[in-house]
Amino acid sequence: MRRALFVLIAFACVAAPLAAQRRPVHVPPPSAVLGFVPGTDRKLVDWETIVAYFRALEAASDRIVVREIGHSTGGAPFIVAFISSRANLARLPVLRDIQRRLSDPRLVPDSAAAERLIGRGKVFALITSDIHSTEVGGSLSPLDIAYRLASDASPEVTGILSNTVVMLVPSVNPDGVSIVARWYSQTLGTNAEGTSPPELYNRYTGHDDNRDWYAFTQIETRLVVDSLYDVWHPQVTLDLHQQGTTGSRLFIPPYLDPVEPNVDPLLVQGDNALGLAMAWRLTAEGFTGVAVNSLYDAWSPSRAFQHYHGAARTWTIGDIVRYQTAGTMAFLDQVAHNRARWMRDSRQVAVRAVHGWPGWPYAFVIPSAGQNPVAVATLLEIFRHAAVEVRAALAPFTIGREHFFPGTYVVPLRQPYAAFAKAMLERQSYPDLRQYPGGPPRRPYDVTAETLPLLLGVRVLAVADTLPIALSAPVAASPPVYRLASLTAGDAKPGAVRTGVYRSFVPAPDEGWTRWVFDTWGVSYESVGDSAVRAGNLGARFDALILPSQDPRAILSGLPDGSYPARYTGGLGPTGAQALAAFVDSGGTLIALNEACDFAIGALDLPVTDVLDELSPGDFYAPGSLLRLQLDPGDPLADGMPAQPAAWFESGPAFEVADPTRVRVVARFPADPADVLLSGWLLGAPRLAGKAALVEVRRGRGRVILFGFRPQYRGQSLATLPLLFNAIRSAQR
Repeated sequence: MRRALFVLIAFACVAAPLAAQRRPVHVPPPSAVLGFVPGTDRKLVDWETIVAYFRALEAASDRIVVREIGHSTGGAPFIVAFISSRANLARLPVLRDIQRRLSDPRLVPDSAAAERLIGRGKVFALITSDIHSTEVGGSLSPLDIAYRLASDASPEVTGILSNTVVMLVPSVNPDGVSIVARWYSQTLGTNAEGTSPPELYNRYTGHDDNRDWYAFTQIETRLVVDSLYDVWHPQVTLDLHQQGTTGSRLFIPPYLDPVEPNVDPLLVQGDNALGLAMAWRLTAEGFTGVAVNSLYDAWSPSRAFQHYHGAARTWTIGDIVRYQTAGTMAFLDQVAHNRARWMRDSRQVAVRAVHGWPGWPYAFVIPSAGQNPVAVATLLEIFRHAAVEVRAALAPFTIGREHFFPGTYVVPLRQPYAAFAKAMLERQSYPDLRQYPGGPPRRPYDVTAETLPLLLGVRVLAVADTLPIALSAPVAASPPVYRLASLTAGDAKPGAVRTGVYRSFVPAPDEGWTRWVFDTWGVSYESVGDSAVRAGNLGARFDALILPSQDPRAILSGLPDGSYPARYTGGLGPTGAQALAAFVDSGGTLIALNEACDFAIGALDLPVTDVLDELSPGDFYAPGSLLRLQLDPGDPLADGMPAQPAAWFESGPAFEVADPTRVRVVARFPADPADVLLSGWLLGAPRLAGKAALVEVRRGRGRVILFGFRPQYRGQSLATLPLLFNAIRSAQR
């Protein structure tokens, strides 16, 4: 969030809307509640004021109904505004039932009956905004959009209201709205004006809050999925984002290749058609800088939940309120003009899923024997949020030579959201894409693997043919219970591990995810900032200190002087590095995760080399993949672990040991390069082959444990999480 951004917003939004003269005067514009026009230079708004404005609109207009569907992580009200004609809003229960019946062809198998429902129904358009709270246009544009829809009497808006039901979520991250607004207010007129807050703008995930759309770990994600997608089944979705001042002003699909192969082609073409129609209109209206087929691909389910749930997903990223509002109106106008087509195509996607795609397995089987019950329960809970049906076998059966008992879980791939289940349960094979033949890799927008069985450590089997047994109705499995002996909060027994988690003023999502994992599992810990580390005498407070994954330069140097108040700047610095060395020398355990390993190696002069350091992407590339580990089964850190778990690897190191007398290798990558990759994309596997991935290094009376991967990756990698817990337990003095 740069200072220049606010100038662009102000320039773009001061002009009066074209249809203002047709608006009833009793519907309050945003300025009536905010005290300024959205987009005014150097003006932001907090969440309480946004909610107040939507309540004022609801009181003044019969086109809007505001519902509170829950509370955010920080306890803020989480709202959605249903905006449509008065007649449609009066029929919401009926329209909801039509949506439910059309979303599952098994309820209405007759196509003529489905056409009658389409004739009576309306297309539901979900608009979400401001998931990334430093993209400040996202907290302002929904106010303009809602006002226009709630008050404008133009034929365009009348058509939109007649043919659609708009579900507008003003922010998917209400806590972040206030965090960013508060920081901006505090720094207004100082050198720090326009900087990002020195904290994560979502309590746990920060910028990763839009990477949670298949694991559903966060409250905000679950609210949107459980209360909107699974209830109202929107046919189209618009997700408002914002780029920096150096990017295009608006991004609209088509997306770049690759598209994840389980996405129905009809949705892909719907995305393309809608996006190009929007771009055509916006360009004709004089909006410049509208980009299509650039920057963003459609591979990762972690941010494209909609593609597996019958909804075309248009992701608009603008840095100007006027652009976002105009883009939204173009989106809604196109959807309204093609109401029946969107409803019909959405049903057709569901029909194909229920009938099954050629070449797909019939089902996936989740064996019960030898499985971690918490990991299995987590998988079933994910499928519950995603509205994926899981059934249970009612009789014993055999696959090959393996016998299964009644009660074994089965996920049939003949159901409306089978594509999501298949994408989550199978291994990903990302295509080898290069910038030019023989050149460096073409960077994917996000990660390349999301295989839940590997992440969770759950064994599943694909069944090609129909199972010759009866299956139960969809089961409602009990949610997982996360609890750890000996590390739980409030454990006051003698010798309990005193654990600290380093928390930089350069916000690191991995630090937030670490806290989320610990809070979820009940692990007792204390956050430790730069000044506390620099003060030294850490052994008096802690037995174990954890450095979450973060750029070593950010750990060492922190935020820059001059741009932030002094108390936030400087990082650990040489003094902090010396304090960590003294902590280890006196018997403490320092645990470094992923990128932070390189900081620990340099700061504590460890006899370990990162063999991947400074390699170019042409030499080695692993953009978020799942790799095979080979553990030393006799090592205490590997206690309770399978011999070859999958580890999440992204921007991590691989180790070569310089002094075997001080270094113990707990895990290696396989010696055969062909055995390293399990899911995703990996270039340069020989660079990893046989190298250490997890080591314990002795120094003084203590030790440093280096994880060359993220064992607690985004709260998802239950398969390797025990390694981190074992490392903490081993610090007990």
